[in-house]
Amino acid sequence: MDYFMITTEELKSFHAIDREIFSRLVINLRRDVAVSMRVIAFWIWLEELGYPNIILKMLPLPDSVVNVLAEEAASCLNYVSVNVTRPSSRNSNDTPLTSGLMNRNISFQLVHERRISAVQAITKTVNDVLARAFEDIAQQARASGSSGSGRNVVAGESSLNPRAQPWKPNAQVSHDDRTIFITFSRGYPVGESEIRGYFSRRFGECVEAIHMQEVAVNVQPLYARMVLRSASTMARILEGRERAKYVINGKHVWVRRFVPRQQMRSSLRP
Repeated sequence: MDYFMITTEELKSFHAIDREIFSRLVINLRRDVAVSMRVIAFWIWLEELGYPNIILKMLPLPDSVVNVLAEEAASCLNYVSVNVTRPSSRNSNDTPLTSGLMNRNISFQLVHERRISAVQAITKTVNDVLARAFEDIAQQARASGSSGSGRNVVAGESSLNPRAQPWKPNAQVSHDDRTIFITFSRGYPVGESEIRGYFSRRFGECVEAIHMQEVAVNVQPLYARMVLRSASTMARILEGRERAKYVINGKHVWVRRFVPRQQMRSSLRP
């Protein structure tokens, strides 16, 4: 059971590619905000079933193509309901563009057969994840009447905190105080061996243990906890910052000091 919190900024960082496509849907294409969230959640659900990451494939495509893909996804969502009428046949041409992009057939019949798990997964993703990760974009779209130009929403560089105190390791340092919290970007999975290898090569044999987020098959971990052998290594990794970015095998990861859930909640109280 998780006993720490994911900040909204970390959630945005992990879902950077999803945020970019969502922005194009609701800002550039002026599509409905609520429906677009469900469309993104539907695509994520397909990934969890083992389909390719269609959102990553969509990034270089023009808005006109993205719009058609969203229309096909919205049509599929019509069959994600307990009481919906069963499709008359398994038509391989229900989603021609989506199926072609994934190189795998996605029919209304398939969606209908899995509608129970689909509605549960999509609802949970929207309520627990996307509502937070997309909140600022959704507000921008609603405030402008879903008009305006989209922007590429990607986490920026970490900034130096002028008030940060220098790291002073104690003689006895608790397990939590030697732990780094690492977050990833969705669509760019980083494995435990990659994390260990990168930080060991850069900072020496500093890693005591790595705990990846426990997820279902075909679901990419959002975060990991890396326990260091020495608290002094944390100062070197963070370089005096509250949050720092590293690139592991071409994939961006963000690191910060691990803060247990109870401690984080206490720090947020007025």
